[in-house]
Amino acid sequence: MDILDSLRFIDRPPDASLLYASFYDARLVTVSVLIAVFAAWVALDVAARIGAARTAQDRLVWLGTGALAMGGGTWAMHFIGMLALTLPCGVSYDPTITVLSMIPGMLASAVALEVIRRRRVSPRRLAASSVLLGSGIGTMHYSGMAAMRLDGFVYYDPRLFAASIAVAIVLAWLALSIHFGVRRMRGSHLLAATVMGAAVSGMHYTAMAAAFFVRDGSARSAAALDPAFLATAVTIGTTLMIAAVMVSSLAHRRLEMARALEASEQRLRRMIDTTQEGFWLIDRKGVTRQVNPALCAILARPERDIVGRAALDFVEGSDAAIFRREAQRRGAGEKSSFEVELTRADGSRVPCHFNAAPVHDEVGDLVGSFALVTDVSAAHAQESHKRQAVAVFENTAEGIFMTDPAGTIVSVNTAFSRITGYAADEAVGANPRLLKSGRHDAVFYRAMWHDLLTLGAWQGEIWNRRKNSEIYPQWLTISSVHDDAGQLQSYIGVFSDISHIKKTEAELVRLAHFDALTGLANRSLLGIQLGHAIERAERDATRLAVLLLDLDGFKNVNDSLGHPAGDLLLQTAAERLRGCLRGGDTAARLGGDEFVILLEASDTPQGIGSIAGKLIAAVSEPYDLNGSLARVTTSVGIALFPADGDDAVELMRAADTALYAAKREGRNTFRFHDSAMAGAVMARLRTEQGLQQALAQGELELWYQPQVELASGRVSGVEALVRWRRPGHGIVAPDDFLPVAHETRLILPLGEWVLREGCRQARNWLDAGLDIGRISINVDGRQFEQGDLVAMVERVLAESKLPAGSLELEITENFLLDNAAAAMDTVAALHELGIGVAIDDFGTGYSSLSYLKYLSVDRLKIDRGFVRDLPDDADDAAITRSILGLARSLGFAVVAEGVETPAQEAFLRSEGCDDAQGFYYTKPLPPAELLAWLRQRAAVRR
Repeated sequence: MDILDSLRFIDRPPDASLLYASFYDARLVTVSVLIAVFAAWVALDVAARIGAARTAQDRLVWLGTGALAMGGGTWAMHFIGMLALTLPCGVSYDPTITVLSMIPGMLASAVALEVIRRRRVSPRRLAASSVLLGSGIGTMHYSGMAAMRLDGFVYYDPRLFAASIAVAIVLAWLALSIHFGVRRMRGSHLLAATVMGAAVSGMHYTAMAAAFFVRDGSARSAAALDPAFLATAVTIGTTLMIAAVMVSSLAHRRLEMARALEASEQRLRRMIDTTQEGFWLIDRKGVTRQVNPALCAILARPERDIVGRAALDFVEGSDAAIFRREAQRRGAGEKSSFEVELTRADGSRVPCHFNAAPVHDEVGDLVGSFALVTDVSAAHAQESHKRQAVAVFENTAEGIFMTDPAGTIVSVNTAFSRITGYAADEAVGANPRLLKSGRHDAVFYRAMWHDLLTLGAWQGEIWNRRKNSEIYPQWLTISSVHDDAGQLQSYIGVFSDISHIKKTEAELVRLAHFDALTGLANRSLLGIQLGHAIERAERDATRLAVLLLDLDGFKNVNDSLGHPAGDLLLQTAAERLRGCLRGGDTAARLGGDEFVILLEASDTPQGIGSIAGKLIAAVSEPYDLNGSLARVTTSVGIALFPADGDDAVELMRAADTALYAAKREGRNTFRFHDSAMAGAVMARLRTEQGLQQALAQGELELWYQPQVELASGRVSGVEALVRWRRPGHGIVAPDDFLPVAHETRLILPLGEWVLREGCRQARNWLDAGLDIGRISINVDGRQFEQGDLVAMVERVLAESKLPAGSLELEITENFLLDNAAAAMDTVAALHELGIGVAIDDFGTGYSSLSYLKYLSVDRLKIDRGFVRDLPDDADDAAITRSILGLARSLGFAVVAEGVETPAQEAFLRSEGCDDAQGFYYTKPLPPAELLAWLRQRAAVRR
């Protein structure tokens, strides 16, 4: 029979006599309703599994399982509800239709579960799902009714038929709305299941109320299933099926919960392990149960050295008491926040901040505590640095101010107020323009802002104004400060008052360009002014004169009266020179007793000479040096631009040449430069350069002239005389290079070489068994002035191993008597060493001979000028007799130089002269020739 043919509608209820009387079994009704609710509850639970399914296959499996449970439960509810109806006739069911009637319920359930598993659903989809679910339930019910076989017919009231479908749709919508609307409320799951079960049950019993069971005398239900058997089978089977689904869902839920718990624990562990803060889990007894790598790093210990140990093992001293107190607070259920120092494996201690809280189990019992531990050493250091920065800010000597991006001052330090005069409350809120001096133009400030905006900083010298209106120099550094996003936050200015530096610079400039003693221009400034003077003279076609002066006799004053007196003389001389000049002229001191005068726009040489004469006269006036009267003179060399040179170097060289000429011609005079002088100076310069080369390349030699004892005729000693074998020139006469050596101070290395070579040769002769007596070596005055003559001689004697008694040093009379006071100690020291000292060129001096008795000398050497005309010249004879008489009275031996004739020898012997030397015996000889001469003389005397 077709299902649709089973739906028979009747407008009015049939006559009661035609209807079967019916009633419901309350137990089966209750079972049917409970099965509907149970099936809905399980289906809703399965819906959660569908939503949580990880794959499409899992979702389909759970969708089918849920549809089976809900559809089967709904189907069972209908049939148990139908079986609960008792009719006074035979009732059975068609098995095929009965089984097929389950399909609409399952399909409807699948639709409902697909909707329920979603987190959100639109009202339209909710309404459509409710209609499908309600229609599916109705289809399933009326399909099941079509399977009923009884002795009669079933008719339906169309109004109640429609009401049953409406009940199913409305209650399905209500159940779905409850599920989505209050799903998070406690009991919402059961409430939605109950409403869903009511939808199924409501629809069923409304539909049953719409059915009229009309009597019929035929027996057409005999071949159908037995109702009692069907009720039992459906109840048991459906219950088992729903229970199986429920068990599967619960098992799956537990499995998912276990997985979720495990994943959550893993996430928590990863979070704990990767957090930057230390994690410390401690049980009720204070024993460490869990830590993370961050805490291990803080303690500088591996995890195995921490877990299982008491937390207090890592805290010492007073911090342990704090740790125990905070543990007691957590034991009372309180959270705590505190700071202590933890002890690392190496014994060092690190400050840490703890945020700790108690840990309870499921029933609320305290099981321990956990703490998040932060190493705050960096924070402490930062705080310390901040305090230091504040201290530096307040105590630094530099002024500091900070402005906002608009340039308004927001902070200043104490030094700012001290330097500028503005108190903090006067400066804060103002603009740095209040410090402007007005000395700088707009270009200056544009350049400053250009550097600030492009480079982020500016520094340089700037003149600013104090509060008292004083303008002063600053060294200012301005820096821009940006945040991490690159936004300008502020400007910081740091400055120092460099007034003292400016004063020092001015003083340094003065010292760099002016002589500290006299206040005259120094060599550096002279070079600059001479260059400018030459430029002006070229431009204006005028004459420029350069006058080079030095003081004659200054050294004697300095040595005899001391350096303070010498300084006072130089200062006085400088004032006198300055007083002789015009406004545009320049006076400079080169050093020592040398001065330079620049005369610009000079007129005639006669006028320049007149000025030079005034300078000489002024310098020659007596000097009162703190009670001591002294006199000096000056020599002046004059060079003219452009006649004598077209640059500063040439002019100074020309003036020096002219000065040399003035000194050579008697001093206390002036000389103009001329070409002849220049030639002499160039020759002198070449000699100086050649002499330097001679010293470096071994071109010097020592020749020796014997000294003969007049009484016995034996050789009593030799005088060492230096010779220069100059390549391309042959032997250079001593008179051609010794004056240059003296003037250029090359005499110092030359004199030391002569001493060393002479002592070495004398030692060799002694070692060879040759006794030649003393070796006499000339010492220049500059060697005395050097101050280390005695030490140098002592050192050379030690190196050569020559006995001191074998050495005699000769010093000229002029130097010795001019510098007697200074030379006395040196001569005495040489004498104490056992070294002989002789006065050379005796008789040519013009100083007082009273110093002789105080000098520790051994011999006098009569100058060859007095010997040359003996015995014929009466004056020379008288002088010679006087020298010999003086020597005898003072106990000095005498040697005569320049003996060339037998008559001279005889005169000297008769007058009691001790020794003689000269060409009469032999000229100076190289060492080898001297030996030959000695052998020859010894043979003749035998």
